[in-house]
Amino acid sequence: MNFYIGFSISSYQTEGNNLFTDWYHFEGKKLPKSGKACNLWERYEELVPILKDLNVNAFRFSIEWSRIFPEKEKIDYKSLRRYIKFTSLLIDNGIEPFVTIWHFTNPKWFLDNGGWEEKGNIEDFVEYADTIISNFSKIGVKHFIVFNEPLIYILSSYVIGNWPPFSKLSSIKEINKIKTILDNIHSAYK
Repeated sequence: MNFYIGFSISSYQTEGNNLFTDWYHFEGKKLPKSGKACNLWERYEELVPILKDLNVNAFRFSIEWSRIFPEKEKIDYKSLRRYIKFTSLLIDNGIEPFVTIWHFTNPKWFLDNGGWEEKGNIEDFVEYADTIISNFSKIGVKHFIVFNEPLIYILSSYVIGNWPPFSKLSSIKEINKIKTILDNIHSAYK
């Protein structure tokens, strides 16, 4: 059995300058601006030597859905290759990648089409997840985390209402929104 010790990040919080997420749409209105963040999107090659110096053997990171599919059914292959290059660099340096497919943010077009509340939208997520798993498995990724903390997302987005889509439940009747979201998450695991 392997023992892993490492670090983890969220792509949205570290990469910066992503204009296609639902979170970016609300920046400066309901959310603080992320701007360049750590600018990891441009500086990912600098991260690997730091991880090696810290003697880690694992790194969990998320892939930003809206970078891979900035538009519905349109893959940005340049972004996909960039993530693959970063992941290959980790592997080549003895750092096991743990790829998170979804970490709280959604493409703006997904939000505009009803987001997780719309049953039919699960197919868009499944297409994205299949794209990630098939491409990253080919380069040796063994560990995929489909959803990062889905209940935290539901709580923050639909119960407290302080994350996109800021859809705070106003009555017990609206609990079906959460059931649809959970059904969609369950469907994605199939």
